[in-house]
Amino acid sequence: MGEKYDPEHISRFFDEYGESEWERLEVDAPARVSFHLHRRYLRRYIRRGDYILEAGAGAGRFTMELARLGADLPWATSHSDSWSSTARG
Repeated sequence: MGEKYDPEHISRFFDEYGESEWERLEVDAPARVSFHLHRRYLRRYIRRGDYILEAGAGAGRFTMELARLGADLPWATSHSDSWSSTARG
């Protein structure tokens, strides 16, 4: 204990972690199938204008899919160079 909250440390951690999280769904066949199935369900149930609050979005792969489907996505991020400001559908 006794550690001081350092928002820059948190931001650096997630900036560095993001790429490995992004690639997690591409590393092998089961991961690619999982990503494909998740996208299939998103396409099945999400409609243009649906309001989605995605908490803990990780690297944003599903956020991008939601934006492509036209979902309304409010967002907040700790990533310093995040693309997510463009994710609104």
